Amino acid sequence: MSKKTEPPAARTDPTAYVCQIGQIKGTVWANKDNDGGTWFSVVLVRSYKTAAGDWATATSLGKDDLLPAAEVLRQCWLFVARHQGAKLADE
Repeated sequence: MSKKTEPPAARTDPTAYVCQIGQIKGTVWANKDNDGGTWFSVVLVRSYKTAAGDWATATSLGKDDLLPAAEVLRQCWLFVARHQGAKLADE
């Protein structure tokens, strides 16, 4: 199982963070509110190959996807918490 993360400095779009483990990918989006503050949203998808051999994504998960999804979501939560100034136990 491979784990891939991308720091925000590598991109210029509103994507703030990406964490991928195997076929499960979590993307954290940075959004601006009317007061200039930043809030975050997270999108979780599972990649799969279609019968034609093309890659597609789905939001439904199977049993074997649940633990990787939990870790991806944990990593996304840590990113958001750090950027919102939360004091974390491991720091």
